[in-house]
Amino acid sequence: MRNVIQATIKDAKEQVSHFGEVVIDLASDNEAWANVPLVEHAVKILKIKDAYKTNRIKRNYAEFIHSINALSDIDKSELFRRFNPDEKDAFPEETAEVIFDVIADSQKPVKARVLGNLLGALARKEIDQEEYDTLSLIVQGCPVVALIALPDFLESNNWLSYQSGFNPSVYESRLFSLGVGTRHGNMFRLDALGIKLAKHGFNLGVVN
Repeated sequence: MRNVIQATIKDAKEQVSHFGEVVIDLASDNEAWANVPLVEHAVKILKIKDAYKTNRIKRNYAEFIHSINALSDIDKSELFRRFNPDEKDAFPEETAEVIFDVIADSQKPVKARVLGNLLGALARKEIDQEEYDTLSLIVQGCPVVALIALPDFLESNNWLSYQSGFNPSVYESRLFSLGVGTRHGNMFRLDALGIKLAKHGFNLGVVN
């Protein structure tokens, strides 16, 4: 699995040029998908024959690859290096497994995009390995509706990480289920993980 993710990162620039910035061609016979190891690997080991499920993997992959392609060449090289199991600071196998699972199984591509952004933050040392592991598991396991409640809450709240009032907002219960919110009396607040997920997963500015 590490090798598949390594190839994905190495070929990010080449692959993203096939997809374009706006339109992603999901046609099953499209040549752009012929040399995408992760998609081919996922379809093969999961024994997927359904076109809808295959196209869902392609959408997820494309979102992930766009996030990775936004990294500098230095940061991509660092990620590529750390997926090599022979390196002393190599990522654990679970890191590759979570990436694969999100791309192969997520109902919506937002999870793959957020995970790619978090991986970039890890490469830039904006978050550490423990924070990345925790945040990536949140992304992997959460309902999509809970994940997108995070940017929706912040946008509706003028990018503040807290909100006063005894009446909870429409997003509060979803953020609780995401595991990134707390309430004390009349104050609701995103916790440290919630702020990091917003900053590094969604690339949002947050006022603490």
